[in-house]
Amino acid sequence: MDGSLSHFKATLQRRKERKDKNTGKFGKTPFQSNYNSVSLYIFPKVSVMEMEVLKKNIGKNIKRQQHKETVIRSGIFIVLCSSVWILIHTYLL
Repeated sequence: MDGSLSHFKATLQRRKERKDKNTGKFGKTPFQSNYNSVSLYIFPKVSVMEMEVLKKNIGKNIKRQQHKETVIRSGIFIVLCSSVWILIHTYLL
């Protein structure tokens, strides 16, 4: 009978811990303590001209990256197609 009582108490304790965890009654972590605080970041003021220059630079970088990816994908496609062609002509013909 003692075994079943201890099992019952352990079950009740787990339920209580789960309920406390879900309702937020557990201790606060360091990350949670600063949740409502005001951020201290100071961002520089950017003029309209500087913003346009930044946008153009970002656009150029994106286009350059897309061009690189297209070239790499095309090269991989060509290599795969040529290897399949070589395999077909080598083993099937």
